[in-house]
Amino acid sequence: MTDFPYESFPIKLVHKDGKDKKTCWFQCEAHFQKYIDRHKLVSKDYEVSTNNVEIMGKGTRRKSTQKRSSSRSSSNS
Repeated sequence: MTDFPYESFPIKLVHKDGKDKKTCWFQCEAHFQKYIDRHKLVSKDYEVSTNNVEIMGKGTRRKSTQKRSSSRSSSNS
C-alpha cells in the first residue's frame, strides 16, 4: 500500500482523536486549513505530509508567501 493511495487527495493529516489515531485526506490546502481551525489543532498535535504539494500558512511551520496589498484608497469627500 502506498502512502498516498488517492491521487486527487494529496494532503494527509494524522492526529490523535481521543485514544485513537485519525488519518484525514484533503484535496486542497483550504480544506486542510478549515479542518485544523474547526478542530482547534496545534502543530505539535499532528503530522502532515503531502504528495509533492507545497502548503503554507499556520499549522505548517512555514510562512505564507501570499502578499496583501497595503495601499487602500480612501475617499473622504
